[in-house]
Amino acid sequence: MKILEHLLDNAIKFTKSGTITIGSATKSDSAEFFVKDTGIGIKDDSLDSIFKHFVQEDDSSTRAFEGSGLGLAIVKGLVTLLGGTVNVESVKGIGSTFRFVIPGTVFSKEREQQSDRPVESKTAHRHAILIAEDEDSNYRLMELMLKSSYEIIRAQNGLQAVDICRSREDLKLVLMDMKMPIMSGYEATREIRGFNKDLVIVAQSAYGLLGDRELALEAGCNEYLVKPISKERLLDFVGKITGRKRSK
Repeated sequence: MKILEHLLDNAIKFTKSGTITIGSATKSDSAEFFVKDTGIGIKDDSLDSIFKHFVQEDDSSTRAFEGSGLGLAIVKGLVTLLGGTVNVESVKGIGSTFRFVIPGTVFSKEREQQSDRPVESKTAHRHAILIAEDEDSNYRLMELMLKSSYEIIRAQNGLQAVDICRSREDLKLVLMDMKMPIMSGYEATREIRGFNKDLVIVAQSAYGLLGDRELALEAGCNEYLVKPISKERLLDFVGKITGRKRSK
């Protein structure tokens, strides 16, 4: 589960010595998971903002721990998407415990979907969307948001994105990460524009630095989004492009 992977990565990053404990408990209507560490802990006045995008407790230019501050924001996004809750208890210098609860209906619905999914849904027409994203967690989050309404295709680098766009004439939209290995999103977009002027390409970036939007548009992107993006906003945005209204 990607949620646990992010919480474990976070615990390992901030625990130089001591222990990291992971556990779970199931109830009739939910499942609870926790990751507990004996790391550096979090100050009380930072607890409310720790799940926000790009937030680390130490935001100084010389902070000791590297990272974009996206990990816990992604955890929050995934848990919320599943209808659950997440919280943290922490004491500075002692350690932290992250807990999240997922409704039991999530697991039962997943089993029902796997067993009862109609065969015709595989052949029904759905708009194809390419997600060009090398980070698994970012891709999985967007896939979860979109897969019920669209056919999702993935490229893990810019070169793959170009090849897929050449071979799939039915693509309706490309969600292009601008920083990818082998070939960047900027270069991939320019390559695609060489043979397809009409395909909608939306640039995505985890940083939103000044001037990035202009660079993306100059490369040939139609729009620029800063990620992570909420499910509602993403579905509304994609719906406008594909002509599909988001169900309430």
